[in-house]
Amino acid sequence: MKAGKYCFKELFVNRYVEQIIVPEIQRDYVWEKTQVEGLLSSLVDDYKAYKSGQVPSYLIQANLSPNDAVDIEALKTFYKKRKFASNIGFIYAYNDASYPGKYFLIDGQQRITTLYLVLVTLVNRNRDALKLDFEKYYMLNKQPKIGYKVRLESDDILNNFVSHVIESEDDVQDQRWLPYSYENDLTSKNLLENYKVIQNYFDEEELEDEPDFYHYLEELTEFWYFDTNVSEQGEELYIYMNARGEQMQSNENLKADLLSRFETIEEKNEYGRKWEEWQDFFWKHKGAKNQTADIGFNQFLTCIAGLEYYLKGNREIFYQSH
Repeated sequence: MKAGKYCFKELFVNRYVEQIIVPEIQRDYVWEKTQVEGLLSSLVDDYKAYKSGQVPSYLIQANLSPNDAVDIEALKTFYKKRKFASNIGFIYAYNDASYPGKYFLIDGQQRITTLYLVLVTLVNRNRDALKLDFEKYYMLNKQPKIGYKVRLESDDILNNFVSHVIESEDDVQDQRWLPYSYENDLTSKNLLENYKVIQNYFDEEELEDEPDFYHYLEELTEFWYFDTNVSEQGEELYIYMNARGEQMQSNENLKADLLSRFETIEEKNEYGRKWEEWQDFFWKHKGAKNQTADIGFNQFLTCIAGLEYYLKGNREIFYQSH
């Protein structure tokens, strides 16, 4: 899978990818209500902007084709997708020749799992309209295309949970497949609790067309993909983004560069996990006025770099960094 920008659906409907795996070295699915509602609110706001957005008249006039109104509709669709798509940041993964079709997440587990959970919830609420679509694109052999294969209890609960929710309205908590001890497994506990959070969110939000929002999420929620197996993809990604006039956050530039320097998968996993922990910390403490955690995290990295220079005796650079 080459570096570049993809929509959520393209991650799961891809000739290279059979399943997205959360590897053992990754931490649990730890997102809670605050993070889930924060992501959902951002996505819903982008969706509403997409629905109400208008194409500038000068673009229509410049491309007006009196004999072909279809061209104008295509232009409107293209413009609104470019203008009002949601970007959820960067996804880092690697593949292993021993497991063909399996891509192992280093960074992005919390966002990918949450978005998958949102789609599952929308299927539950709109089964007639969405169930077949979800099974076709986001499941394989009746199992989710996202898995915790090295965490057997989490993976088993996830599989049973998704199968149950898309088939039934019965309360998840009453099912035989759910062990009494599931709350001892943090991933399983947060999966089920966040499912309720998402249900409650949609109950209160009352979107006019939930199936339409579902399709917006899968087709217009975008991310930048980076394969840590291939260090050359870093340069390829930067060139591709610059050609499109898009900028990477400085911390993402640094992360891609640092991870590409590690020689072993174990090192990539370990430091990718640590990096994600700090990102989550700044997300939790970003404050109500900040839409992202990038400002705080970038300042933190600047301080760390300055401290490194100071400890090495280069005090001039240390003071310049502050």
